[in-house]
Amino acid sequence: RIDKLRDILLADLAKPVVVSGAAGRVGVQGMGGIGKSVLASALAHHPEVRRAFPDGVYWVTLGQQPHLEELLQSLLKAMGDDGIFTGVEAGKQKLREALANKAALLVLDDAWERPHAEAFNVVSGRCRLLLTTRDAGLVTALAAKENHYQVQLPTMAEAEALLAQAVGTTEALPPEARAVIEQCGRLPLALALSGGMARRRVPWTDILDALREHDLRYISDRHPLEEPHADVWRAIDASVHVLGDEERERFTELAVFALDAGAPEAAVLTLWEHTASLGARSARDLLSEFADRSLIERDKKDGHIRLHDLVHNYATAMAEKLFGSQAVLHQRLLDAYWKKCLNGWASGPDDGYFFRNICSHVEIAGRFDVLREMICEFDFLSCLAKRGFPDPVSKRILDKLVEFRLAGDRRIQNILKGFDGFRMCLIMLFCAGLDSDAVCKECGEHSILHGWIDTGATDYYDNCVVICRNCYWSSFWAGYDCAGNSQPKWDYSTNSYI
Repeated sequence: RIDKLRDILLADLAKPVVVSGAAGRVGVQGMGGIGKSVLASALAHHPEVRRAFPDGVYWVTLGQQPHLEELLQSLLKAMGDDGIFTGVEAGKQKLREALANKAALLVLDDAWERPHAEAFNVVSGRCRLLLTTRDAGLVTALAAKENHYQVQLPTMAEAEALLAQAVGTTEALPPEARAVIEQCGRLPLALALSGGMARRRVPWTDILDALREHDLRYISDRHPLEEPHADVWRAIDASVHVLGDEERERFTELAVFALDAGAPEAAVLTLWEHTASLGARSARDLLSEFADRSLIERDKKDGHIRLHDLVHNYATAMAEKLFGSQAVLHQRLLDAYWKKCLNGWASGPDDGYFFRNICSHVEIAGRFDVLREMICEFDFLSCLAKRGFPDPVSKRILDKLVEFRLAGDRRIQNILKGFDGFRMCLIMLFCAGLDSDAVCKECGEHSILHGWIDTGATDYYDNCVVICRNCYWSSFWAGYDCAGNSQPKWDYSTNSYI
């Protein structure tokens, strides 16, 4: 398998020709749980592949709802670029420039939609793009027909090897193992889950009985199953139900984290400390147990936690059954983090998750009163600005304030007058000092923050940005606000408007 895919990927690289268009793209397609990502990872680490791409092998996981700008930014930084751009198209162009005259492999894992893959579709020359997806049409659209590799189910011998690897044994498997393989439909993910149970000393006969007895009607009533995935879900169900009640609830709570992004270990520890009073050591032990059972994927470098999308879908269905709604689960995480915010939302933990995602959890929990508090807390917005305003903090969320009639505050109104300009001002001014002598014309308070940026303009004022931390009045100070309306300029010599 890997040799055939390697041959497709490396075709023509030894020739002194420039490969462009579909020929430089290879698609790995197959159903969920069949092992596309595992195969792509093995290929990316193959010594011959590494030698063929001396300028690097880069991995990007897309998923169903990717934050394209963030992914492009992270990829560019990994390539040594500053990663500074505005908009997906600008990021795509920077990526094209970064890969020019390079010999690099870009792996796009778990692509669902063509526009998502197109944001990274810039390879040419001696670069290659390897795409994994369930959608054969996506492969056809991006790669040449001869570069379409369809992942097939493993043979019985290969399935036995996969199961033994999941168990962690080099010894011959018992006779029941073959029946387990048949119940798993030879799907690698189902085999990994079943092997995880055996690794934790669950008897083979119990694993087989669990796979045969567990029906999924109580889940599939709400979440219709595609027939090929029934074997995987049955294996997930069996793996989860050998856990104790407390462990099962902790696993279900992992559904609160976004399907594609997952979460750092610190965020999981914060949640479980609140919901189960688990200390850090006990929580890490439980995560290790889940990893051994193949219920979670745990990054060996940074401990980042992620669930395979089929496992995440199962956990989501379990959460709705256990908690009644997704909103209850997201409220749990919100409460957990609020305990960490001793001096308002701005004092939340800098754990790589809180500031990037908390607004989305607030929205899903339906707590628009809390969202309004966050947005009206200038220090919290400054914390977001330091991080370039992550995707969840968007105009879409601010629109919810209007929808729920929570926009009566002057600060919210001033944001909504020109959100993009307000956001950009904050990004530029997050480290600016307070000019205590400057009075805001809107609210009359001594609360003007000011700073300077290099716009290329010769006029001193055209390089100024100003924002009021009290009422949120803001301007780019190029003579116009972000809506194109004429604005007065600020004279710092007299602390007054011109």
